[in-house]
Amino acid sequence: MAQALNAGNRSIIVGVAATETAVRTNDRLQDSEVLIFATHGLLPEELDGLDEPGLVFTPPERASALDDGVLSASEATDLKLNARWVILSACNTATADGQGGWRQSF
Repeated sequence: MAQALNAGNRSIIVGVAATETAVRTNDRLQDSEVLIFATHGLLPEELDGLDEPGLVFTPPERASALDDGVLSASEATDLKLNARWVILSACNTATADGQGGWRQSF
């Protein structure tokens, strides 16, 4: 994907660098036209204390309110994005009937 989109190495965050903090604090996100998240998705209540869907990132050594390793749907709405495309490739992104498991009005 990076090659097809002509993205430079600074545009790719993988492995241990792919943290919730990296996503929340990356100023380049708001300048990106295309964002691709390829990770595990969680359904509400799939993890203790998680009452909404979320994306799993590399967990920190010590969890905090800003980085517990899961970017919840409501936290994702706080990201400053101007992307034309946001692509999500993750497990659990729809229910068996195709309706999705969680909805939030904006």
